Amino acid sequence: EFISYLAKNNSLDNCYQVVWGGGEPTLDKSFEQILEEINKSANPKIYHRVFTNSVRYSEAITRFLKKGLIKIVTSIDCGNPETFKKVRGRAKFYNVFENLKKYAEIDPSKVTVKYIFTEDNYEEKEIDGFVENCLKYNLDNCNFQISLNYKNKNLETKILKAISYLFFKL
Repeated sequence: EFISYLAKNNSLDNCYQVVWGGGEPTLDKSFEQILEEINKSANPKIYHRVFTNSVRYSEAITRFLKKGLIKIVTSIDCGNPETFKKVRGRAKFYNVFENLKKYAEIDPSKVTVKYIFTEDNYEEKEIDGFVENCLKYNLDNCNFQISLNYKNKNLETKILKAISYLFFKL
């Protein structure tokens, strides 16, 4: 109903991007329905940017990737399952890579793999594991985003070195 209201008031006419975040948007049972409704009413050049953990595979994301109407961003933030569980809170390291591989097979230019540096994931073994898995799962043609924990007020030299190392490895 909200999408219909926006469409009736021409609020979507000049909208070129819808950003989905705030948890895991694909868990919402109406996620695909809302995507479809927005696309019926919005500017034909619109696309959706979805911040997803990619723990579970989404048919809706797949369909919209095939139409060229969606881009996804997934933070992995480590290079092995143990650190993934510590940093991301779930033992789904390989699930994420498997799902990203499926999405990247459709259009890697619409997939961004993100690495947020923290105190738990800046060592070379983590970075090497991350890059090795990106290659193993054919993510090398995806986009990569290197980020920091925004809570840190100062950029420590060890983190700066780790960022440079990841950039070099990528």
